Amino acid sequence: MCTRVAGNMTWESLQVGSNIKFVDWAPQFDVLAHPAVKLFLTQSGINSLYEAAYNAVPMVSVPIIGDQINNAAKVSITCECKVWGSAASAEMCFE
Repeated sequence: MCTRVAGNMTWESLQVGSNIKFVDWAPQFDVLAHPAVKLFLTQSGINSLYEAAYNAVPMVSVPIIGDQINNAAKVSITCECKVWGSAASAEMCFE
């Protein structure tokens, strides 16, 4: 696992709750399907949006490059919600 975060910080030096875990890779669909997941911070890749929507997980969308910006905008329009920094419920999109 990459140990550097920014500057001299490491993942191990971050103070987070016991319910937060940093891993190199995880099966995203399975994680999103878990009932304990309350929010999904996503870069708005299309598969991430599909998986969050399928599992009705609220999203905070932070698009960075390429199609991510358009994907986030489409979610915003479809869900009638704000994407930039606020939670967008996938449930609203498919009622």
